[in-house]
Amino acid sequence: MTAAASRRTVSTARTGASRAVMNIGEVLGELKDDFPQASASKIRFLEE
Repeated sequence: MTAAASRRTVSTARTGASRAVMNIGEVLGELKDDFPQASASKIRFLEE
């Protein structure tokens, strides 16, 4: 399964806007070629 196939759409409580959601492992998979130094802890630090 590709990351795109496993993305989910959620609606935010505040605005009701929909957005795609990826877990950290999916994000790392997408970034690893361009950013090999990326790690789960670095991505968690950047989360809202």
